[in-house]
Amino acid sequence: FSGDDEPSVSHAQEMAASRSFRDMPLVVLSRAKLTGAPWRTAAENEAAFRQWQGGHQQLAKRSTRGRWTVVPGSDHFIQKDAPQAVIDAVTEVVEAVRRRSAEGRPGAAGSGGPR
Repeated sequence: FSGDDEPSVSHAQEMAASRSFRDMPLVVLSRAKLTGAPWRTAAENEAAFRQWQGGHQQLAKRSTRGRWTVVPGSDHFIQKDAPQAVIDAVTEVVEAVRRRSAEGRPGAAGSGGPR
C-alpha cells in the first residue's frame, strides 16, 4: 500500500479486476505478526496490516473453495517462519486438484475440459 490509506496502483488494479476463481482450490496464508514500516506511525501500520489481511480474505473469497488463514507466529516470510504451514497448504491444493482430476470433472488437469 502507499503511504496513505489508499491502495497502491497495482492493488487498485487487482481489486478492479475482481475476477472469480470459480471452484478452484485456493489457500491464502497471512502472517500473524504486525511488523510495521519505520516511516509509519503505529496507527498507520495497524491500518495497513488490516488492509492486507482484508485483501487476503477477499482473495480467498474469489473461489468457492477458497480458504484464508493466519499462520501463528509468522512474519512476512511465512515459508521461513512456518514452513510446515506452507507445505500443508500446497499439499491441500494439490490433493484437491488430483481428486478433481480423478473424478473427471471439467477443468481438471487431464480431463480434456475447459481450463
